[in-house]
Amino acid sequence: MTLKERYCFDSTVLHPFKVQSTAKLSDALHTGAVKESDRLLIADFPERKIAFMYDQMAYHHVAFKDAAKAWMISFCLACNSGAGFYTKIGNTNYHFEGAGLYDGMIILKDYETGSYWNNITGECIYGNQKGKNFPH
Repeated sequence: MTLKERYCFDSTVLHPFKVQSTAKLSDALHTGAVKESDRLLIADFPERKIAFMYDQMAYHHVAFKDAAKAWMISFCLACNSGAGFYTKIGNTNYHFEGAGLYDGMIILKDYETGSYWNNITGECIYGNQKGKNFPH
């Protein structure tokens, strides 16, 4: 039985969240878009931190932004962990969705090749990209 047959499920229910725009957290707090009592998940990239509401990520599992330096964050509700990655390898910018569970945590699938990736380490564990890693 293959990895896909054993651990993956219908991912049409786990749509990624495409980020259209970002705002400073202080502005979001000031306007009421975010409350002080809201639980946030924060990805720490070298040039900035990106915060998402816990409830958003618990539903979507993946959020991404296509930009000059495209990025994505992932969150696994089962193991309560996540990570942020730049999503470009070579000339390809990868896009992801939650695709199933593997070793007790969500596994990601890229749309470009159908390969499966560890949501914490950023390593491709199955498919034609196996062994490649995303920069953190």
